Amino acid sequence: MNRKQFVGCWIGWPYPFCDARAEQHLHEDGRFEAKIIADERLKINCRMTGKWDLINGAIQWTYESAKKVRKPRRPQLDKVLSLEENRFVIIEGKGPGKTEYWRGVPCDDTSANFDLDEVKPFLERLAKFIDTGFTADEIASLMAKIQNLEPEKRLQMVFPITFQGIVSPFYLGVFMDDVAAPDICFSGAVEFVRHIDDEIKKYDPSLEG
Repeated sequence: MNRKQFVGCWIGWPYPFCDARAEQHLHEDGRFEAKIIADERLKINCRMTGKWDLINGAIQWTYESAKKVRKPRRPQLDKVLSLEENRFVIIEGKGPGKTEYWRGVPCDDTSANFDLDEVKPFLERLAKFIDTGFTADEIASLMAKIQNLEPEKRLQMVFPITFQGIVSPFYLGVFMDDVAAPDICFSGAVEFVRHIDDEIKKYDPSLEG
């Protein structure tokens, strides 16, 4: 692997307890900007800037500024577990958790609450907007996981899709708010999320995306 493979914008959902989105911009000159966007209303929780480098199969982050978060005093070394054209996986710091980052496109978020038996038909409608990815088998696998989700538990999955000819991540964060009543957060390419919002309004005009 080499530094040029990491240059660009990357998007991830690193927190298992919420749907916050992380956006990293790694510049060729060794600088980076990072921000955490807390929810679908695009409230930016924190920002960080500094320098990055690739050292012995790990990304080293040297922080120079931080807003609304404590600035680490020492460089952080994140081991790279795998690298593909549009995706890489790291262990942040001493781990053990893994974080996926996807080659970035401008993203947006929306969410809605569903009755469990309404989720599969809704997801199948969304699949019609996707060029490739999010197949019938993937929907069936996702539904099996949602159906087994206990109240107050959370499920997070990211699917690589091609939308309007561009590879992008499609994130679903499912929180079982009540028995058979999941809240679902959708995140993905801006235009794709506009389609999701339109489908939410068709599903129930009283719902706000």
